[in-house]
Amino acid sequence: YQKATPRPECTELPDCDLSLVIIDSGTAGNTAQMVQNVRDDYEQNKVFLKKMGACTIQIRDEISKPEINLPELGALFSENQGLLQEIGVSTPTIDRIIEHAVKLGALGAKLSGSGGGGIVMCLSLNPKNLIEEMIQFGYKAFSIHPFNSEE
Repeated sequence: YQKATPRPECTELPDCDLSLVIIDSGTAGNTAQMVQNVRDDYEQNKVFLKKMGACTIQIRDEISKPEINLPELGALFSENQGLLQEIGVSTPTIDRIIEHAVKLGALGAKLSGSGGGGIVMCLSLNPKNLIEEMIQFGYKAFSIHPFNSEE
């Protein structure tokens, strides 16, 4: 979302066999507080917010391609997460989940939502293994196939 632009357009994306693993951190964030914190530190955060906007456009462009470059998409997830950490909306729990997921082979991962808790989205070539391992760590985890119209 970019406040200064017209209402966003919805674009149908090509089908692909991409799985996202969703991991619940077990903690809930306070959206209003997270937004206020970022707003309060806007001058410090604006460079990171601008980079996040560019990264989001790159993610959109990558998932719009007929052949998605999964390592590139994973790197973009991780880049975006680094920027979310810079503006202070990630948490130690989210960071640990992401660290574990990457060690277990995730191509990239990032928090979803306003931060301060919630879920992590991981791009994985072996979602079943990642889910099993994250459950062993005590987290709820499952996979979705957001770009497959047959599900």
